[in-house]
Amino acid sequence: MKAKEPVHFSGVDQNGKPINSEDFKGRWIALYFYPKDDTPGCTKQACNLRENFDELQKHGIEILGVSPDDVESHKKFEQKYDLPFRLIADPERKISKMFGVYKWHFGFNFFPYKWVKRVTVLIDPNGIEVGRIEKVEVGNHSKQILEFLKSYIS
Repeated sequence: MKAKEPVHFSGVDQNGKPINSEDFKGRWIALYFYPKDDTPGCTKQACNLRENFDELQKHGIEILGVSPDDVESHKKFEQKYDLPFRLIADPERKISKMFGVYKWHFGFNFFPYKWVKRVTVLIDPNGIEVGRIEKVEVGNHSKQILEFLKSYIS
């Protein structure tokens, strides 16, 4: 069986600063993908992560959000909800495509469209993707991340 290779991603955060997966070597990363800033589900998810940020940090987990929104939208979202973590602007969906979360969906009247699926990718301190949370509970997401980490380590 071939060993997994570390994942590499880069972009720009809500402050216009470069962000790179290498910046987090030695820490767990919860790379959470969400469809759009300041929408009900995405806001509930971000606020849940904000409310439990200290606990996640205590376990060595770095939270990074990714959506197709631009830097300006992310900055407004961060400021409006006082988010303590970085949000990566992915308007070209480069990172979303790389992780396979930019997918076809069927909306009302079965009209197909592409959208970023709400998924969290868990990356270990060596930069290896070790799992995904595909069924995200927006109001309970931090608990899902901590439970994943606990089950993975034990």
